[in-house]
Amino acid sequence: MPTWMQYAIVCPLIFLGGFVDAIAGGGGLITLPAYLIAGFPVHVSIGTNKLSSTIGTTITTWKFWKRGYIRPKLSLICALCALVGSAIGANIGMHLSDRVFKPLLLVILPLTALYVFRTKTIGASEKDALPPPGPPSSAPPSPWAWAPTTASTVPAPARSCFCCSPARPT
Repeated sequence: MPTWMQYAIVCPLIFLGGFVDAIAGGGGLITLPAYLIAGFPVHVSIGTNKLSSTIGTTITTWKFWKRGYIRPKLSLICALCALVGSAIGANIGMHLSDRVFKPLLLVILPLTALYVFRTKTIGASEKDALPPPGPPSSAPPSPWAWAPTTASTVPAPARSCFCCSPARPT
């Protein structure tokens, strides 16, 4: 049964991780260590972290899909590849003991954080980025990657990639 100290460690860090994830991505790099610092077993920590990130990603993907920011065929192919990769990774992870998994995470998490925070333009280039649907704007792009909005426009994706660029003819 969790103690008050575990809640005191986990709750603020999970809030912070969710906030960072919603704005820029990479919140799991905060939440996963929070679970481990609180003393949860490695497998429980990773599973809980993946569950929360999957829910957030599913909701965001659904919203982008409804607003026309996702290329359906390519995205479905990517999703199927991700499911296969996650099943393989989960099976490998279940065969590792906590004694092996914790040191691996001590190496993998900082390297992943370094990679994520140094390459925020993964898969994007200036010429590939398409503007959001709606009337063209003469205003400079917002530092928060949101398009100027009215009641009829929607926010632009924070990063443009081959799956999330608007599916419009060029």
